[in-house]
Amino acid sequence: MDIRLHFQKTPRKPFNGMRIAIKDIFDVKGVKTSGQSRSYNQLYGPATSSAPPIQRLLDLGAIVVGKVKCTQFASSEQPTADWIETLCPWHPRGDGFLNPRGSSTGSGVAVAGYSWLLDTVGFITRNAELFHDINTQLYPIPTNISTIRLMYLEDYLPYDNPDAQEIMDRFVTHMSEFLGLSVERINLARLWDDHDPTGKGISLKDHVTPIMNTLIWAGYDRNYARFRQEYRKTFNADAYVNPVIRFAWERGATITEETIKEVEDARAIYKKWMEDVVFQQKDGPFGAIAMYPVGDPEPVYRDNYRLSPEKLTGYNWRDKEDHQACLAELPAIVVPDTDHCLTKLVQDMLKSTGLPLSVQAGKTPFEVAEIPSQKL
Repeated sequence: MDIRLHFQKTPRKPFNGMRIAIKDIFDVKGVKTSGQSRSYNQLYGPATSSAPPIQRLLDLGAIVVGKVKCTQFASSEQPTADWIETLCPWHPRGDGFLNPRGSSTGSGVAVAGYSWLLDTVGFITRNAELFHDINTQLYPIPTNISTIRLMYLEDYLPYDNPDAQEIMDRFVTHMSEFLGLSVERINLARLWDDHDPTGKGISLKDHVTPIMNTLIWAGYDRNYARFRQEYRKTFNADAYVNPVIRFAWERGATITEETIKEVEDARAIYKKWMEDVVFQQKDGPFGAIAMYPVGDPEPVYRDNYRLSPEKLTGYNWRDKEDHQACLAELPAIVVPDTDHCLTKLVQDMLKSTGLPLSVQAGKTPFEVAEIPSQKL
């Protein structure tokens, strides 16, 4: 890849020459989408059109340099236990043996490994300003932030790693000073118990767990039913899939439409509680912002084994902090990496506090000198 190539940006093509990679669950016209499944790749030919967000970026001048790996059908897989049909990408950070984690594994390691790659569709970008620009182009909906409450969720604290805890606390302090707001420490589990939205004394954990399990398992089963049928008809055999997907299909097949309706009703209760009680959206769509840590406080390595899917203890909402927003249909952003108002807020805060706006490629995301050393 010749990084000396330059393209003139124009109002019609503000991303002219921006290099992007595509997660292999999105269609790109003329290219196969495999979902990291050899059976899926065997059955279907090249895509006849590009997925809408991909086409939008192409229209704005972006250049697709290739596709990147993901977990099979964007499931929850770990390198040593679950990546059967393809090899999990290698993480360039640290000693090279860290677990990349997540369905966007290939996207993350691509941005971390190649300085000339500016973005992977997911979206994972190396620069806060670029992240904001992309979101404003893809979702040109004018909204304003008028935040009057800043919440720090205690359910995910304290971190076992005091260094990680300090970094999170420092970020919260920066945001508080930038907005001129005091920080409210909120415990979601206790707040749920106090209000008892179901009227049945059910805990937040017991309410949320079956929602996630049911929707994930049933979703995988229903969404890939046509694929299973067409593969069997074409090859007179069952399509092979990795253990996590196979387990999801087996469990999903036992879930009735009545059960799905029940958990959708339960999700609606959770969503309304988050809107009315936690975020108090009568003050506007951004009347409150919740902050919480995302990710592992300690390094996790790719040679760690785990139990097979059927032996896992099940969904734990405190271990899946990134699911809280999607369950309640609320926007979320991970820093450093969705709503473009949040991306602008974070961008402005990072600038005002002197924190780095970009991550670099290679073993470490930041130069040591870039991180403010003072205690806050």
